[in-house]
Amino acid sequence: MTTDQQVIEDRMCSIISWFIHWDEGQRNCFLRDLVVKAVPYKLSSLMDLMEELSVDHKTSVFQCQRNLFHLWFDHWTVDEQNGFMRRLEETDSVFVYKFYEQVALTSRQP
Repeated sequence: MTTDQQVIEDRMCSIISWFIHWDEGQRNCFLRDLVVKAVPYKLSSLMDLMEELSVDHKTSVFQCQRNLFHLWFDHWTVDEQNGFMRRLEETDSVFVYKFYEQVALTSRQP
């Protein structure tokens, strides 16, 4: 494994570890992040704003973790992103099922 591949692997492991320790509100926020990455122009900005306001952001560590997720995920290849989603599904298949449901719902939006 090359150094770059090891870095990506380590980052995926970090995100999965964070995910395991997040509460339901944090996971819901992360779910929205993933859906936006999957279909960035399909979501209603008003709904996103309303949901963002309802999330408790008092944990600065969580915000730092989200920021790192966005930074890392955006630099991964599609294969690496898909690999991350497979690992997430191995960790919590119900969560990933919710992700696919949310992505499917976006097909009904203009």
